[in-house]
Amino acid sequence: MKIVWSVILWSLVSWWALAPAVKGNEEPTREDPPKTEEPEEVQALRSLGYISHPPESPADEKRRRNGVVLNRRPHVTPGFTLITEIPEARAVLVANSGETVRTWEHGAAEQWARAVLLEDGDLLVVGRLPASAEEESRIARAGPSPNLDPLDGKSWYPFWGKYLARYAWDGSLRWRRGLRAHHDVEEGSDGRILTLGLRERTVDDLLFQDHTILLLSPDGEIEKQLSLFDVLTSDPGRFDLPRSTDFPKALRSNGVLDLLHANAASRMPFPALGDRGGIYCPSCVLVTVRHQNLVAVIDIEKAKLLWVWGPGELQYPHEGRWLENGHVMIFDNGTRDRGYSRLVEVDPATGEIVWTYRTKKPEAFFTPGRGTAQALPGGNVLVSSANQGKVFEVTRRGRVVWRYIVRGDDGRLLAMRAAKYPREWVMPHLRRGRSAGR
Repeated sequence: MKIVWSVILWSLVSWWALAPAVKGNEEPTREDPPKTEEPEEVQALRSLGYISHPPESPADEKRRRNGVVLNRRPHVTPGFTLITEIPEARAVLVANSGETVRTWEHGAAEQWARAVLLEDGDLLVVGRLPASAEEESRIARAGPSPNLDPLDGKSWYPFWGKYLARYAWDGSLRWRRGLRAHHDVEEGSDGRILTLGLRERTVDDLLFQDHTILLLSPDGEIEKQLSLFDVLTSDPGRFDLPRSTDFPKALRSNGVLDLLHANAASRMPFPALGDRGGIYCPSCVLVTVRHQNLVAVIDIEKAKLLWVWGPGELQYPHEGRWLENGHVMIFDNGTRDRGYSRLVEVDPATGEIVWTYRTKKPEAFFTPGRGTAQALPGGNVLVSSANQGKVFEVTRRGRVVWRYIVRGDDGRLLAMRAAKYPREWVMPHLRRGRSAGR
């Protein structure tokens, strides 16, 4: 009997000693599948943080949360949130309750980089066609020259597949312009449209992609085009632009260096700040330049650099935006080494950061690419953490009061951009639509 118990005890001890080794290998008998090499284009986008379907933990994937998952109603800013879903080429307008009240989409497009809602109910879209559609369009038009759009008789050709379009509230297309627009677009109080453009240049044997500020007429015709490279190199005493970038994937597969990679541009929107002069002029534009880690203010009428901030402090930022108090808010994405994103508010007069938002657990708010931040009436900030598939509203004290999870038709998380619009903009169009449907 003693021998039997000794054998059992020895077996248990042996099992206990070996258990950690087995536990550390969940399926020791199964061979790992061979890894497939991603295409270079996919690797580049992933390194930029420009993924369309964010990775998801098994626990979150199992829960499949979607739509509004947090709504502290008394503390949430009234209004409707427009979410540009990437890569669905779709924009949805949702109420704070999570109800989708309006959808715009273009099934033939590959992606809408950004959509913005205008006060009259129209939607401005920065879009891109699939490579196959671009090539078909090029062949059909027998060359790279623009053709006349049968919609309105204007020149239409999707240069490099990129275009700018304006849709009515009911989804009908008002106009579209073949234009290498990207990342950002806005309509000013004068009806003119501001966006970012692209073109290749060679300076001192350096082949690079120059980014431009484009000012367009209300119907999308180019009125002014200003080179960011020319402006940023015009005043070395204020800013000495490096002719290289520390971003590892800035050299594109075609050998063109993406030296600047601008991703946001906005005209100074607060006339009351004009009395201060300096960077608060009506023709002043705030630009975010990701690969140089900076935000800058440029007078587009004088092609003059007025203010630069960020090198040494920012890491691949997005979405520099003016604030009503004269400060600037920036979405500071951060590198993978840093491991977190943050929002910063800087006072241009002193260069000091006066407010910061980040989470205690770094991974809770981290998107290496994209991302938006919008100051809302009352003090809250609407944030899209694009590579985490979530939009949230946070107070200045750091309390999240609203959270929305964005998923596509296939149930996977989607990257996105988001902005909130006041009820007085949206409700008249909703009421008109309901009346028409009766």
